[in-house]
Amino acid sequence: MTTPYLNLLKARHVWRWSIVNTTRRQSVAEHSYNVWVIGMELFDRFYQLHNTPERASFGQYLLTHDADEAITGDLPSTTKVVMEQLKPGITAALVSEMTGGRKALAYGDTHVLGRLAKCADLIEAWLFLKENSSNHRVLDYQHARLLQLLKLASIDFPTEKWDVVLALFTEIQLEANA
Repeated sequence: MTTPYLNLLKARHVWRWSIVNTTRRQSVAEHSYNVWVIGMELFDRFYQLHNTPERASFGQYLLTHDADEAITGDLPSTTKVVMEQLKPGITAALVSEMTGGRKALAYGDTHVLGRLAKCADLIEAWLFLKENSSNHRVLDYQHARLLQLLKLASIDFPTEKWDVVLALFTEIQLEANA
């Protein structure tokens, strides 16, 4: 059996956007790093907590959130949903296998940090597509997914500062359009 860090290194050879025409390829490793950068900024704006165990765990989660794709390759989100419906926990099991069970926390939709991580994921996807795709429909789709996620998150977690996510996204949009 391959050691966990070697499993994770495979992510640099797995390409994303298999069903979307882009001007350049993006690896899962590049995507995970970018999600980490955005997610850590969101965490800092949300909580103003630096150098805490929670921040470190969240950072580790962000870096390994797509570790399963080192085995499966890039799968469309709809395929992942069907996989989970057919075999609940399959994604978590694959990630656990890839990381040797070292994954920090398995944040899900029932945890505020799971939603925050998904926001970072969608913002990163939007930014990559803005810079590397001329397909405005897919760009609009990512934007709509983010807005829908924020709407649901503000209902499920009404005391959290979800406007921080929108503010960061707006900053990124302005920079990308400059």
